[in-house]
Amino acid sequence: MILMQGKSPFQFLIKKISVRVVFIFAVLAVLFLVAKVILQIPLDSNFLYIIINSYLYLLFWFSLCIFVIFLRKSSNANAIILLSSWLLLVVFIPVLINNYIVNKYPVGEAFTMTIKQRDEYHKRWDTDKKETMDKFYAHYPQFAKYGIKEQGFSWLWYYAMQQMGDDQSKNEREAMYLKIAQREALSKQIARYFPPLQVQLSMNEIAKTGLTNHIEFLKATTNFHEDLRLFFYPKIFENESTDSIDWENHESDFFKEPSTYKLLNNIIFTMILTVLLLSFGLYKRVFFKVK
Repeated sequence: MILMQGKSPFQFLIKKISVRVVFIFAVLAVLFLVAKVILQIPLDSNFLYIIINSYLYLLFWFSLCIFVIFLRKSSNANAIILLSSWLLLVVFIPVLINNYIVNKYPVGEAFTMTIKQRDEYHKRWDTDKKETMDKFYAHYPQFAKYGIKEQGFSWLWYYAMQQMGDDQSKNEREAMYLKIAQREALSKQIARYFPPLQVQLSMNEIAKTGLTNHIEFLKATTNFHEDLRLFFYPKIFENESTDSIDWENHESDFFKEPSTYKLLNNIIFTMILTVLLLSFGLYKRVFFKVK
């Protein structure tokens, strides 16, 4: 019908696709605008990175549609190819990659660390106090001046037991952190070749919700707790009154991590793949005389 009307099939398809591109891009722009107003998102580099990744992701899928169209298959074949491509890129490949990474870097230390931390603490109730305190004083020599009661309960002994649980599970904790970092590093290496995975990891990195961000948060929390220990332990061990502490100086603390996101490094392959898919249409137009 298009040929009978004297129209160019190539130009007709490009116009139809362009209408859809403009409409979808406009809808996304409206969503970003609404999110900016309602959520009061600052207009900073992170927000700009999210916008760029989102539009590039849409452009990738449109370029894939153009690639399939110019294969010159039937409508049913095009639908099957596009559906299969979506399932492959969004469902099957991510599942396979996740299973591969999980099996390559199993994090059995997470369970071992929890069990060891709990067991090391609980068994101290039935262990000689001197053994516990010697290890505690080795960790905190500045508290060696504080002694404990031979009989009855002592806060010094109680916190020493808690510390033993943390100290004895330290190796497992460090091993867990290392494997989680290795998982994310491998994920980033593989994801660069698959735009849906790359966009997901990019969004996680921009929002600072990735695995390494979580590890950095845990480390910062550990340091925060350590500062609290060093401040409160002497007061507890000396039985100081809570009224002697200026509680107004103890405010809520928030973890702030500097952004390390590199835009070009994360979008370069998706850009190349998009250009290659779009170039295929031009190739068909020039070399196969598509009107």
